[in-house]
Amino acid sequence: MNPASPFYQALQKQDARCAREEAWHNYDKAQRHAIKWLRDKISQGVLVALVRDPKTGDILQLDRDKWASMSDFEIEVTIVMGARQPVFFDRKNFDDVMKNIAPPDGDKAARAPTASKARSGLQELIRDFSNQLWPGGYKGLVKELDEAIMREFKKQNRKAPSPKTIQRALKPD
Repeated sequence: MNPASPFYQALQKQDARCAREEAWHNYDKAQRHAIKWLRDKISQGVLVALVRDPKTGDILQLDRDKWASMSDFEIEVTIVMGARQPVFFDRKNFDDVMKNIAPPDGDKAARAPTASKARSGLQELIRDFSNQLWPGGYKGLVKELDEAIMREFKKQNRKAPSPKTIQRALKPD
């Protein structure tokens, strides 16, 4: 919550205090969630946590089992009582893991897709459902194929496409 924001200045004193507290609460919650996510990825071996040996300068890999089994309190004590060492990751390893949860081009990818991209994504999903239902290809009536694919969409709580959209997606190139 930015106190310089006109929105913030328009709030009553009590409302501003509540908004500020809520913003800090959300920040803390997001930070705890990120730390838990990082620790989970480290313990799974997906992310490799590294530290630099303070004596030799060598890069050492943290023991993932030991790291995962430590409580938050033990980590705090280790950081406070032990030699404070920053934990870091191999850039390529970290980038590979992040590609799975965040688009590589940030905000551009977060924007709503263009109509053609949305259509191609829908068509791809239709083809995926068709391949899952009939790996060797469908040999029955078109109406039954359409209905089966529409049921798959409904099972996933998605809006079912029209039969024409399904046929367009399954039309051979």
